[in-house]
Amino acid sequence: NANSNNNNTSSINKYPAPTYAKPTTENWKHKTSPLPVTSLIHMTAPILTRTSLRSLVMKKWHPSYWMHYGPTQLLIFRSKDHMDDWRYNPYHGINSNWN
Repeated sequence: NANSNNNNTSSINKYPAPTYAKPTTENWKHKTSPLPVTSLIHMTAPILTRTSLRSLVMKKWHPSYWMHYGPTQLLIFRSKDHMDDWRYNPYHGINSNWN
């Protein structure tokens, strides 16, 4: 039994702890991303959504906003403020604003 415990701990320790980059001034500089192309925004409108498990169970609708972006993308936002922030704020990451 003692040998089986040692084998289990050695398999756990063979993976090193993750290392993280030390913060430098380069990491802290704000980099802007390109804003969405306004010609690709075809339509926006309010919509009622159920966005969480609780709202599904409780059958409660929440006001949200949708945007038809590009030929095939339908984006859902929690509020008009979030939609406008995504649309006009260049300080979102590259993954948040598409070109």
